[in-house]
Amino acid sequence: LSVPVPYNRSIYTEHHTINSFGSSFSQQKKSISTNMDGIQEALARFVKLLDSNDVAGAQKTLTELKIKMIALNALMPGTHLTEASKAELQIAREVYEQAIRLNMMTQDIAAFERHFAHLKPLYFDFP
Repeated sequence: LSVPVPYNRSIYTEHHTINSFGSSFSQQKKSISTNMDGIQEALARFVKLLDSNDVAGAQKTLTELKIKMIALNALMPGTHLTEASKAELQIAREVYEQAIRLNMMTQDIAAFERHFAHLKPLYFDFP
């Protein structure tokens, strides 16, 4: 049984516009690098907040990290393993490890299980 998906022209047009008039490959590569830098900075801030037992600040920073991680190509299904994607996977692994640390501090079992489910493939599916 297939369900028709409504066509959303605004999303298509926006995506098409970005692809047609977007920046060159080198600018896109620079943007990806900048995103990785932003994630690394947020991760360092997250670890400091955990070390100082600032749970509220750590939770806010974790949310920020998760949003930034959406842009990581290595976390998309079917991505080829390259040096850049290995670095992205290592960052994602570190984020989820620290998220589990936060979950242990707050004794949030459900979040612990979710983060562990995200972390497990990063250990076993990638060398």
